[in-house]
Amino acid sequence: MARNARGRNSGNGNGNDENGSQPSALDAAQQQFVGTLNEQIQTNMTALADMHKAIGNIVSARQRLVALGVRVEPIPAAFVNYFAESRSPSSRGPASQSGSSRGSQAGSRARGKRFKNDENLVQALQGVLRGKQMSVTEVADAVQEAGYRTTSDNFRTIVNQALIKKGNGFRKVSRGVYTVAR
Repeated sequence: MARNARGRNSGNGNGNDENGSQPSALDAAQQQFVGTLNEQIQTNMTALADMHKAIGNIVSARQRLVALGVRVEPIPAAFVNYFAESRSPSSRGPASQSGSSRGSQAGSRARGKRFKNDENLVQALQGVLRGKQMSVTEVADAVQEAGYRTTSDNFRTIVNQALIKKGNGFRKVSRGVYTVAR
């Protein structure tokens, strides 16, 4: 016996319900609506997956250009983080998996496992700044473009703290502009 959109038995398969009468126009309209809605959802999900893949390819191509030394406009850090996170689904998860209670605080986002970078932040900053002078924002964007991954909401502030800390090997050129100390 088949079930209709409400989960009720729709009869003996010939369009009649249990009492032998035709299904109501409302049931038929609901089934048509559900079918149309499912088609629209499928179409939108396919389009979203295609866009996600295309944008990911653009970000990857841009990162290859940066690695080759081509000067390109910075991408906002939140955009880069979104695609870095979404391309490796195992790297993020609900806060409850990490054992942290911070994810339940108002205004915070769920945090997952920390990214494992090949080098620490200071080493990554020194690599990006070597022979250059950049503002804190430029350095924060450039280090992420170079492959440093973070889930921080305030990554620019963390970069600023690393730049101003004595002994990290950075020199202040002017207000908000830094380079590697010689």
